[in-house]
Amino acid sequence: RTLEPGLTFFSAAEIDVVLVPVGNISPALFDHYVTLVMQHRQVELTNVRSFYRAAQKSPFNHFPWKTGTMNFRFLPEDVAFRARPLGCLHASRNVQAAIGIISCSEEEGDLIQLYDEFEKKIKSISDTNIIMRTLAFDPNDAQTLQDVKARPDLVLFPPGQGSHLLSHMEVVMHDFAACMLDDLEQRMLTVSPQNISLSSYIDSRDFLGPALSSVAFASEDESQ
Repeated sequence: RTLEPGLTFFSAAEIDVVLVPVGNISPALFDHYVTLVMQHRQVELTNVRSFYRAAQKSPFNHFPWKTGTMNFRFLPEDVAFRARPLGCLHASRNVQAAIGIISCSEEEGDLIQLYDEFEKKIKSISDTNIIMRTLAFDPNDAQTLQDVKARPDLVLFPPGQGSHLLSHMEVVMHDFAACMLDDLEQRMLTVSPQNISLSSYIDSRDFLGPALSSVAFASEDESQ
Protein backbone atom coordinates (compact mmCIF):
# COMPACT_ATOMS: atom_id res chain seq x y z
CA ARG A 1 0.00 0.00 0.00
CA THR A 2 3.00 2.31 0.19
CA LEU A 3 4.18 1.85 -3.41
CA GLU A 4 2.71 3.60 -6.42
CA PRO A 5 2.34 1.79 -9.76
CA GLY A 6 5.03 2.49 -12.30
CA LEU A 7 7.92 2.95 -9.86
CA THR A 8 11.28 1.58 -10.96
CA PHE A 9 14.77 1.37 -9.50
CA PHE A 10 15.53 4.72 -11.18
CA SER A 11 12.37 6.58 -10.10
CA ALA A 12 14.20 8.39 -7.30
CA ALA A 13 16.42 9.99 -9.95
CA GLU A 14 13.46 11.34 -11.93
CA ILE A 15 11.57 14.61 -11.50
CA ASP A 16 7.81 14.13 -11.85
CA VAL A 17 6.11 16.68 -14.11
CA VAL A 18 2.39 16.70 -14.89
CA LEU A 19 1.21 17.65 -18.41
CA VAL A 20 -2.18 19.39 -18.49
CA PRO A 21 -4.39 20.45 -21.43
CA VAL A 22 -5.50 24.08 -21.11
CA GLY A 23 -8.60 25.50 -22.78
CA ASN A 24 -10.00 23.92 -25.93
CA ILE A 25 -7.55 21.43 -27.37
CA SER A 26 -8.31 18.20 -29.20
CA PRO A 27 -6.82 14.96 -27.81
CA ALA A 28 -4.90 14.40 -31.05
CA LEU A 29 -3.24 17.81 -30.99
CA PHE A 30 -2.55 17.57 -27.26
CA ASP A 31 -0.83 14.21 -27.84
CA HIS A 32 1.22 15.80 -30.63
CA TYR A 33 2.55 18.55 -28.36
CA VAL A 34 3.08 16.07 -25.52
CA THR A 35 5.31 14.08 -27.86
CA LEU A 36 7.43 17.19 -28.45
CA VAL A 37 7.80 17.78 -24.71
CA MET A 38 8.63 14.14 -23.98
CA GLN A 39 11.59 14.27 -26.33
CA HIS A 40 13.29 16.12 -23.47
CA ARG A 41 12.81 13.51 -20.77
CA GLN A 42 16.58 13.60 -20.36
CA VAL A 43 18.41 16.93 -20.46
CA GLU A 44 22.20 17.13 -20.37
CA LEU A 45 23.59 19.36 -17.63
CA THR A 46 25.97 20.95 -20.12
CA ASN A 47 22.92 22.41 -21.90
CA VAL A 48 21.39 23.60 -18.62
CA ARG A 49 24.38 25.42 -17.21
CA SER A 50 24.10 28.47 -19.47
CA PHE A 51 20.58 29.07 -18.09
CA TYR A 52 21.46 28.37 -14.45
CA ARG A 53 23.18 30.61 -11.92
CA ALA A 54 24.44 28.74 -8.90
CA ALA A 55 23.98 30.23 -5.45
CA GLN A 56 27.06 31.20 -3.45
CA LYS A 57 26.83 28.10 -1.26
CA SER A 58 25.24 25.84 -3.85
CA PRO A 59 25.07 22.13 -2.94
CA PHE A 60 25.43 21.42 -6.66
CA ASN A 61 28.97 22.76 -7.14
CA HIS A 62 30.33 19.24 -7.52
CA PHE A 63 27.79 18.08 -10.07
CA PRO A 64 29.24 16.23 -13.09
CA TRP A 65 28.35 19.15 -15.36
CA LYS A 66 30.07 17.66 -18.39
CA THR A 67 28.55 14.18 -18.20
CA GLY A 68 25.47 14.40 -15.94
CA THR A 69 21.81 14.61 -16.92
CA MET A 70 18.48 15.71 -15.45
CA ASN A 71 15.74 13.13 -15.87
CA PHE A 72 12.04 13.97 -16.07
CA ARG A 73 9.02 11.69 -15.84
CA PHE A 74 6.08 13.32 -17.62
CA LEU A 75 2.71 12.18 -16.29
CA PRO A 76 -0.94 12.66 -17.29
CA GLU A 77 -3.09 14.64 -14.89
CA ASP A 78 -5.12 11.69 -13.58
CA VAL A 79 -1.97 9.78 -12.63
CA ALA A 80 0.12 12.65 -11.31
CA PHE A 81 -2.19 13.74 -8.51
CA ARG A 82 -3.13 10.36 -7.07
CA ALA A 83 -2.47 9.99 -3.35
CA ARG A 84 1.18 9.13 -2.77
CA PRO A 85 1.47 7.49 0.66
CA LEU A 86 5.17 8.18 1.20
CA GLY A 87 5.33 11.55 -0.53
CA CYS A 88 5.71 13.28 2.84
CA LEU A 89 8.86 11.24 3.52
CA HIS A 90 10.31 11.11 0.00
CA ALA A 91 10.02 14.41 -1.87
CA SER A 92 11.04 12.71 -5.12
CA ARG A 93 7.67 10.91 -5.13
CA ASN A 94 5.74 14.18 -5.33
CA VAL A 95 4.94 16.16 -8.47
CA GLN A 96 7.54 18.92 -8.74
CA ALA A 97 6.24 20.84 -11.76
CA ALA A 98 3.26 21.31 -14.07
CA ILE A 99 3.29 22.17 -17.77
CA GLY A 100 0.08 23.42 -19.36
CA ILE A 101 -0.41 23.10 -23.13
CA ILE A 102 -2.52 25.53 -25.17
CA SER A 103 -3.40 25.07 -28.84
CA CYS A 104 -4.03 28.61 -30.06
CA SER A 105 -5.39 27.28 -33.35
CA GLU A 106 -8.32 25.82 -31.38
CA GLU A 107 -8.45 28.34 -28.53
CA GLU A 108 -8.97 31.98 -29.47
CA GLY A 109 -9.49 33.15 -25.89
CA ASP A 110 -7.34 35.49 -23.83
CA LEU A 111 -4.02 33.75 -23.12
CA ILE A 112 -3.48 35.51 -19.80
CA GLN A 113 -6.90 34.40 -18.61
CA LEU A 114 -6.16 30.83 -19.70
CA TYR A 115 -2.86 30.88 -17.84
CA ASP A 116 -4.50 32.23 -14.69
CA GLU A 117 -7.14 29.48 -14.86
CA PHE A 118 -4.41 26.85 -15.26
CA GLU A 119 -2.45 28.27 -12.32
CA LYS A 120 -5.56 28.36 -10.13
CA LYS A 121 -6.39 24.76 -11.05
CA ILE A 122 -2.92 23.46 -10.20
CA LYS A 123 -2.84 25.31 -6.89
CA SER A 124 -6.21 23.82 -5.96
CA ILE A 125 -4.93 20.29 -6.64
CA SER A 126 -1.39 20.41 -5.29
CA ASP A 127 -0.74 21.13 -1.62
CA THR A 128 2.83 22.26 -2.35
CA ASN A 129 4.33 25.06 -4.40
CA ILE A 130 5.46 23.64 -7.72
CA ILE A 131 7.07 25.09 -10.83
CA MET A 132 4.57 25.98 -13.55
CA ARG A 133 4.91 26.64 -17.27
CA THR A 134 2.24 27.17 -19.92
CA LEU A 135 3.21 26.55 -23.53
CA ALA A 136 1.03 28.28 -26.13
CA PHE A 137 1.49 26.87 -29.64
CA ASP A 138 0.63 28.49 -32.97
CA PRO A 139 -0.73 31.83 -31.65
CA ASN A 140 -2.72 34.07 -33.99
CA ASP A 141 -1.84 37.72 -34.67
CA ALA A 142 -4.06 39.06 -31.89
CA GLN A 143 -2.59 36.67 -29.33
CA THR A 144 1.00 37.50 -30.24
CA LEU A 145 0.22 41.16 -29.55
CA GLN A 146 -0.97 40.46 -26.01
CA ASP A 147 1.27 41.84 -23.30
CA VAL A 148 2.27 38.70 -21.40
CA LYS A 149 5.29 40.18 -19.62
CA ALA A 150 3.39 40.00 -16.34
CA ARG A 151 3.17 36.22 -16.85
CA PRO A 152 6.81 35.14 -17.35
CA ASP A 153 5.82 31.47 -17.11
CA LEU A 154 3.55 31.82 -20.16
CA VAL A 155 5.62 30.89 -23.22
CA LEU A 156 4.40 31.73 -26.72
CA PHE A 157 5.86 29.62 -29.51
CA PRO A 158 6.26 31.42 -32.84
CA PRO A 159 4.15 30.01 -35.69
CA GLY A 160 5.84 27.20 -37.55
CA GLN A 161 6.49 23.49 -37.52
CA GLY A 162 9.38 21.17 -38.22
CA SER A 163 12.93 22.02 -37.18
CA HIS A 164 11.95 25.59 -36.22
CA LEU A 165 9.50 24.33 -33.60
CA LEU A 166 11.91 21.65 -32.36
CA SER A 167 14.69 24.19 -31.87
CA HIS A 168 12.43 26.53 -29.93
CA MET A 169 11.19 23.67 -27.77
CA GLU A 170 14.76 22.67 -26.98
CA VAL A 171 15.58 26.16 -25.66
CA VAL A 172 12.37 26.29 -23.62
CA MET A 173 13.00 22.90 -22.02
CA HIS A 174 16.61 23.75 -21.18
CA ASP A 175 15.39 26.89 -19.44
CA PHE A 176 12.71 24.84 -17.67
CA ALA A 177 15.35 22.36 -16.46
CA ALA A 178 17.48 25.22 -15.13
CA CYS A 179 14.47 26.62 -13.29
CA MET A 180 13.85 23.21 -11.72
CA LEU A 181 17.49 22.98 -10.67
CA ASP A 182 17.33 26.44 -9.09
CA ASP A 183 14.15 25.51 -7.22
CA LEU A 184 15.70 22.31 -5.85
CA GLU A 185 18.78 24.25 -4.83
CA GLN A 186 16.72 26.80 -2.87
CA ARG A 187 14.84 24.02 -1.09
CA MET A 188 18.08 22.43 0.03
CA LEU A 189 19.55 25.74 1.20
CA THR A 190 16.44 26.65 3.20
CA VAL A 191 15.49 23.21 4.52
CA SER A 192 14.21 23.28 8.09
CA PRO A 193 12.29 20.94 10.43
CA GLN A 194 9.59 23.62 10.48
CA ASN A 195 8.89 22.88 6.81
CA ILE A 196 8.09 19.22 7.50
CA SER A 197 4.42 18.37 7.92
CA LEU A 198 3.66 16.15 10.91
CA SER A 199 0.25 15.23 9.53
CA SER A 200 0.28 13.18 6.35
CA TYR A 201 -1.67 10.62 4.35
CA ILE A 202 0.01 7.70 6.11
CA ASP A 203 -1.38 9.03 9.41
CA SER A 204 -4.91 9.28 8.06
CA ARG A 205 -7.77 6.84 8.63
CA ASP A 206 -7.87 6.06 4.88
CA PHE A 207 -4.36 4.60 5.14
CA LEU A 208 -4.39 3.18 8.67
CA GLY A 209 -7.99 1.94 8.72
CA PRO A 210 -7.54 -1.28 6.66
CA ALA A 211 -4.32 -2.15 8.49
CA LEU A 212 -5.85 -1.64 11.94
CA SER A 213 -8.89 -3.68 10.94
CA SER A 214 -6.66 -6.55 9.85
CA VAL A 215 -4.83 -6.45 13.18
CA ALA A 216 -8.14 -6.43 15.07
CA PHE A 217 -9.47 -9.44 13.15
CA ALA A 218 -6.20 -11.31 13.66
CA SER A 219 -6.37 -10.67 17.41
CA GLU A 220 -9.95 -11.96 17.57
CA ASP A 221 -8.99 -15.14 15.71
CA GLU A 222 -6.10 -15.80 18.09
CA SER A 223 -8.29 -15.29 21.17
CA GLN A 224 -10.77 -17.83 19.85
